[in-house]
Amino acid sequence: MNIVIENLNENIINSIGISNASVYKGVFDVTQIFGQISALQYEKVIIDITALNNYSDINSIKSLLSFIKRDKIILVMSEQNVTLDYLKTIIESGLYNIAYNGEQIVSLYSNPNTYEDAIVLVNKNVNQAKVIGIKNVTKHAGATTLIYIIKKHLEKYRKVLAIELDKLDFKFFYDKEMLSIQENDLPLTLQKNSNQDIILVDLNLSKDAIKYCDEVIYLIEPTMIRINQSMMVDPTMFRKLSGEKVVLNMSPLEKSDIKQFESESHLKAFYNLPLINERKNSEIINNLISKLNL
Repeated sequence: MNIVIENLNENIINSIGISNASVYKGVFDVTQIFGQISALQYEKVIIDITALNNYSDINSIKSLLSFIKRDKIILVMSEQNVTLDYLKTIIESGLYNIAYNGEQIVSLYSNPNTYEDAIVLVNKNVNQAKVIGIKNVTKHAGATTLIYIIKKHLEKYRKVLAIELDKLDFKFFYDKEMLSIQENDLPLTLQKNSNQDIILVDLNLSKDAIKYCDEVIYLIEPTMIRINQSMMVDPTMFRKLSGEKVVLNMSPLEKSDIKQFESESHLKAFYNLPLINERKNSEIINNLISKLNL
């Protein structure tokens, strides 16, 4: 069983399906929380920071940690709830599992943060580098090439770095600002390059690295063979993408086809991207960049 304690950030928590959960809504003292859950067996306590009475006092966080193990807590907040200095104080107190969105909650559930993981949140916010994850959903959906194309368009006026995890495909672009690293090296690499404006991350097969991203773009090549191949591997593929930024890449679809795809998949296509000539400037890519607010 999971415990959910929510208040002002309930929309973040409710953006994902948390199964087998006891839900408490409102504002509570730590002693009240202890009284409610001390006799229960639970996997995780997912708590909205605004559900803690006097949450701006670090002693409230410390009291919480005195009776719930830190790896059991996922603390949910928004940038409006706490200052950067207070976020650092929370991390220094020993609470590392901090989520700003539903994806991060899901990631932290199976992969709790270390101190080094958590401090990335502080460093990233200090330097304002925006981290965009790009992930293939269907096989060979083109994340590697799309990152290269987006980077080439952005670097004319922004400082941009590209990173790929656990592969060496970037070497074929001969670009020193496209790094191939192991997933375990991502936190340190983000810290070292936090002076960038934008960092594009090819997530490949990683699930844990999503928690370092401000947002994630999921690529689907919307041909029948690619979709059917992927559905055979994971029949729940579309359901997992509900509410996410789904880009149809290398897409042959026209407007009517896109509507049919959305009806069949129960997904909303964020953008439809046809096959692009990577050697030329493309207004279609510029429009995607604009829509992503990059």
